[in-house]
Amino acid sequence: MSVVVSEEELNDDLAQAFEAAAGRPIMLHSNILRVGILEPVRPRDEMCAAYLDVISSGVGMSPLLVPTFNYDFCREGVYDIRNSPGQVGVLSDHCRRFHPERRTRTPVFNFCIFGDNSFTLRECRNPFAGDSTFGALRDQDGFVAMLGVGIESATFLHHVEEVADIGYRYIKVFAGRIVDDTGETKFAIDYRVRPLKAGASIYDWPRITDDLMRAGILRSYKAGRGTVQLFRAREYIEFVLRRMRDDEFYLLREDSAEVAAELYEIYGRPLTWNALEAASTPHA
Repeated sequence: MSVVVSEEELNDDLAQAFEAAAGRPIMLHSNILRVGILEPVRPRDEMCAAYLDVISSGVGMSPLLVPTFNYDFCREGVYDIRNSPGQVGVLSDHCRRFHPERRTRTPVFNFCIFGDNSFTLRECRNPFAGDSTFGALRDQDGFVAMLGVGIESATFLHHVEEVADIGYRYIKVFAGRIVDDTGETKFAIDYRVRPLKAGASIYDWPRITDDLMRAGILRSYKAGRGTVQLFRAREYIEFVLRRMRDDEFYLLREDSAEVAAELYEIYGRPLTWNALEAASTPHA
């Protein structure tokens, strides 16, 4: 089977997949090469620009949010809006390099936002809270799409955990500075991280995927030589919250739920930075 796909074919596939969004915002996680190499073959920057053009055309009037996540802030304490690379795929870093003026100011979990000015670019203390980009997507009845990747790439899950106020991850503060063309600003973020405990916070992606598919919430469409999966943010939240009311560990693998229960027995619920940090160093 050919790995080459025409721009027209990929655009038509995406337009059909995103028809349900009807102009509402789309948060897009991607591995663009898994949906085919656009013809003609071009240098990397030109190829990425062509993919972005095709995707933008496919989403139509929907605002497009491309993750440009950079995790270096947690270790180095610096988020340079123009120069901190996007670390979640080639399209991520392409957007950072060529559209830095569209990049949100929140360290670690930032986005380039195209086609809409209703999303704020300003920094947010908790990247998954209600006033974050994830919260704004929910409030605007938006969608989350996975192009050439699975649902495990959808960081929106951590917003759902924030809404549910889960106890098996705990808040950790990361302090540093935001750098832009005008200078530097001291800033700290705090969000829930998993304990550095073997088996902690491992998600049962196959089961979650199957459950969402059976419920009609997660839909899969052809996209060039691959697929694009799509869910409506509000439906996803409501579904997971219902499951978590009966079982807080619904999202976790069975063995990981056992680890969480053991940690509760030792440290209490919810887990806290004060209780666990001395024994182990957590990471996101």
